[in-house]
Amino acid sequence: MVMKNRKIPFSNIFIAVAFFLAAMPCMNAQEINPTVEVSRRFEASLKEIHKSYMKPVIPDSLLMDGVDFSYSVFGRKYGAGDDFVPRRFGAVNLPGGKKEPVFVFSAAAGLPLSSSASLDLAIPCGKDFYLTVYGDHDGYFGRLDRLSVGDYGEIVRTGWRYKSMLMSNSAGVSGGYAWKGGRLHFRAGYDGIMSENESISRRFNSFVADFGIVSHRDDEDYFYYDINAHYGYADDWIVPVPATGHANAGIKENSFDFTAVIGPVFKRYHRITAGISLEFAKYDDYRSLMLFNVGFTPQYRYARDRWNIGAGIRFSKAFVQETAMPGVAPSGANATNWIFPAVDVSFEAVRGYLWLNAVVDGGNAVNLYSDAVGRYPYLYPSGNAGTAFTDFTVIPYRMSFSIAGNVKSRFSYDLYLRYGKVEGLPAFAMDGDCPYLTYTLSSGLFTAGASLSWKSERVEAHAGVEYDDYSVTSADRRELLPPAFKGSASVEYNWRKRFFISVGADFAGEWGSVAYKVPGWVDLHVGAEYCFSKKFSVFLSAGNLLNDSIQFQPLQALPGINFMAGVCLKL
Repeated sequence: MVMKNRKIPFSNIFIAVAFFLAAMPCMNAQEINPTVEVSRRFEASLKEIHKSYMKPVIPDSLLMDGVDFSYSVFGRKYGAGDDFVPRRFGAVNLPGGKKEPVFVFSAAAGLPLSSSASLDLAIPCGKDFYLTVYGDHDGYFGRLDRLSVGDYGEIVRTGWRYKSMLMSNSAGVSGGYAWKGGRLHFRAGYDGIMSENESISRRFNSFVADFGIVSHRDDEDYFYYDINAHYGYADDWIVPVPATGHANAGIKENSFDFTAVIGPVFKRYHRITAGISLEFAKYDDYRSLMLFNVGFTPQYRYARDRWNIGAGIRFSKAFVQETAMPGVAPSGANATNWIFPAVDVSFEAVRGYLWLNAVVDGGNAVNLYSDAVGRYPYLYPSGNAGTAFTDFTVIPYRMSFSIAGNVKSRFSYDLYLRYGKVEGLPAFAMDGDCPYLTYTLSSGLFTAGASLSWKSERVEAHAGVEYDDYSVTSADRRELLPPAFKGSASVEYNWRKRFFISVGADFAGEWGSVAYKVPGWVDLHVGAEYCFSKKFSVFLSAGNLLNDSIQFQPLQALPGINFMAGVCLKL
């Protein structure tokens, strides 16, 4: 039976609001190093702690600080109370810290048929060197709701279900080395996705390698450097159902990006740097396409007492070479902007408690196909001939203001406003009943958001909400723009650091456009964990208890009510 005009039930909204009123944010107080970029001041903020393993379509370099509400069916983060969470905060056994072998393993299974496992092994390698081996697995096999476009453009359940499979695996090694004047880090790893629904069967494999080196000195005068390089290779093979009319798609992606910020520091308070950036992506088989983005950013920075000021300008230019379809170029490549502001001002209004930050910036970025697949594992590269399956995102200008701080490392908050213009905004569009990823020509973008956190010996609570308003200029209005409202909240209580119980909710409002509407949803989830000791615990969890039709990709539902049970071992 087809459901029409489906909205979020009032009771669902009430539950989500109740969690927000009950919850509040968790950032520790930090002293600002005058030689550290403002953008890195809150490296352990909620954005990093709660980010899904799915990558955002818009690169992090074009995102401001704030909560990332990306949803994952496999978002479990158990091991409550663990001091060692290497995948969450990055490097473990940092040089100069306490040295000990650490082994953390968790495994879980659930209904509908699902599995999850993770492994982190920190290997002691001496005083100044650390090495970590990691691995992750998440899998699901079951039946999902079949969705369809209703009479008035709304996407509804049909009452039918179909078999579906989704599996993601990753493994790799990361490490680093520190000396008196600096540190380096590296990573090499594998990421793979297998997905099947009633339309496509995907086998995606990728390899990534990262290397970075940064100066770390307390001298009055020295030469500053921060250099990072990343290489990725991805091979995607898609076999669609013959009824779709699409041919088999094989896509090979080679990507490389490089950034370097170098320059002298004077009296610790003054820094003059030159920033150089290069982004490159090459595609073969399905399309023969190359994308380039180069940039140069001279900047002066003053950091003393309560002030941290950066003033500069960014020169950036994007290029595209399309050999198979020379008449079809990504919209962002046609943008005329190549000079962007690069100014940020931060003021510590109340020492240790309150920071004010204003930023005016912009720039170009390459949207990688592999990032889109990571976020939308059932994605087909193109809905119709002539649609670019990847694009540049160009932000001619963006103005941001934020207030962030904490109180005695228990209560923390982050409030922010942004306004700007964006070319090549990733969005879904519809070709009949076939959704595909596209990029808008031009859009104004206004964002307002807040995140709060509270942490005590017994209770941890988090809440965040964001509102986005788009004013899109395009040839048609088939784009399904992201939801205006989205957010999350959670509360966790522990009894003597032995028994943990948590309740949370994630939600998103209705999204879409004039012609198509995707209903909003509330994902209510609960979890419990019992620690027999600091080394061994068991846990239970349940998700989507309201059985809403959750969609991040149009016409692709996520599982309904689901349950997981597992163990966590730490040695």
